[in-house]
Amino acid sequence: RIVRLIESCSGDSLIIFAISGGGSSLVELPVSNAITLEDLRDLNRVLISCGASIREINVVRKRLSRVKGGRLGFLARRCQSVALFVSDVNPGDIRSIASNPLLREDDSPDEFASILEKYQLTDKMPASVRTLIQGGAVPEPPREWREGGFEPLTVLLLENGDALSAASG
Repeated sequence: RIVRLIESCSGDSLIIFAISGGGSSLVELPVSNAITLEDLRDLNRVLISCGASIREINVVRKRLSRVKGGRLGFLARRCQSVALFVSDVNPGDIRSIASNPLLREDDSPDEFASILEKYQLTDKMPASVRTLIQGGAVPEPPREWREGGFEPLTVLLLENGDALSAASG
């Protein structure tokens, strides 16, 4: 529904995004119809138990999603947009919040494959995901998104340090 709503907006639309920790589990759309949400849940269980860092986990998640890794932001590129963030990650790591649905990514194209190899994930993931990856059907992020200025006005409202200060004060 979110994707259809954004796609229906025109150039004079204003979209206000509220992005917070936990958002990656609330909004998802697999990169292919061959992958189910259950497949992504199973893959996530593999990822969080393999020893990968949150950045590495997010690199894999983002590549298999139509909304993560800045892809939702790319869909909204014709519109005016504002992104309000509440962070649950390390300071300065805004692209890890909710697996970064809005902002351009800074990971290298080879990072995805190296993470799969490093943790020997291919044999552990659901068959539909493995088939998609081995068949070369995982799309690269749009080139114009990586190169062009489509990012929303971004405001970080709160971060972990704010919660710690409030709790100790």
